[in-house]
Amino acid sequence: MRATLRDVAERADVSTATVSMVLRDLAEGRVSGETADRVRVAAASLNYVSNGHAASLRTKRTPTVGFISDRIATTGHAVKIIRAASDTARQYGHTLLMLNSGDDLADEIEAIKELRRDGIDSVVYARMEHQHVTLPVGLPDNVVIVDGVSDDQSVPAIVPDESQGADDAIRHLIDLGHRRIGLLNEDVSYSLAAGLRLQGYQRALERHGLDLDPALVVTAKNSPETADAGAAELLDQASPTAILCFNDEMATGVYRVARRRGLSIPDDLSVVGFDNLELVATLADPPLTTVRLPHEEMGEWAVRTLLDDSFRTHDRSPGGPTLQAAPLVIRQSTAPPPERRTPRPASDHIPA
Repeated sequence: MRATLRDVAERADVSTATVSMVLRDLAEGRVSGETADRVRVAAASLNYVSNGHAASLRTKRTPTVGFISDRIATTGHAVKIIRAASDTARQYGHTLLMLNSGDDLADEIEAIKELRRDGIDSVVYARMEHQHVTLPVGLPDNVVIVDGVSDDQSVPAIVPDESQGADDAIRHLIDLGHRRIGLLNEDVSYSLAAGLRLQGYQRALERHGLDLDPALVVTAKNSPETADAGAAELLDQASPTAILCFNDEMATGVYRVARRRGLSIPDDLSVVGFDNLELVATLADPPLTTVRLPHEEMGEWAVRTLLDDSFRTHDRSPGGPTLQAAPLVIRQSTAPPPERRTPRPASDHIPA
């Protein structure tokens, strides 16, 4: 059965009037951005299509861009991709129709059939995390990939520049004076992003003449228990003065282990994350220096590539996906190591 307005309202924990305002683009000044995002995510997770939207599709009066994802619509920090894609589509006089496949191939193929039945011939194919993708059959010719790479290099794709993001983070730590920098990473055989971030870490060390000490690289799964164990292993076997973590959640594991050992961040240990999950990075104590994944930029790029002929021609990376910069956001979790810190000047006071 097709989801109703009430279903979306219940999923988002708001009124049906709020859902209606958000989905009709009438929410500005009436509904907070956080609530509007929650409504859009709920609508996408339920594959909700309003009666008015369905009618406009049948009459072809409203140009529409399809947005198919695996789990991106139910991932809080990646909702920025959806918002940027939707805002950009609106700038071109289009609407965005979101379908969430739940990482199920059969559901994905059915979603594609639904889009084709409605005459939608431009599709954003988005993934929750940077990965290799095999495009399902039936997609229209005008398709772009977000956060994924395909063997078919004729399909435009955009991914974060993971390697350069890690390189910039290590350069920041080296500029502060750190020489023993650890990497708490995910398994490179499981995660494409982990392999690219390892490359950036190694490249930055080599460029600055620092040894690649295997003891400074520890692999952990993305869970609190394994992050804590990985952080403990890294601190025990390598004694780093700074650690780059695969993501912000792992960085919180380093915070926990460091504090149990009486280490102060950043006085004794500098920590850098990856992702810039705002509720994690800004609420950490101290706030976390981290690499920001460019969700908004990727969402905007995808829709512009689909709809703007001039943009599509000039903004393609030859022989591979477009790399979107992942900038470093510097907060209070990084500082010079203790041995490089400027000592406080001695007091001029002479006791009587």
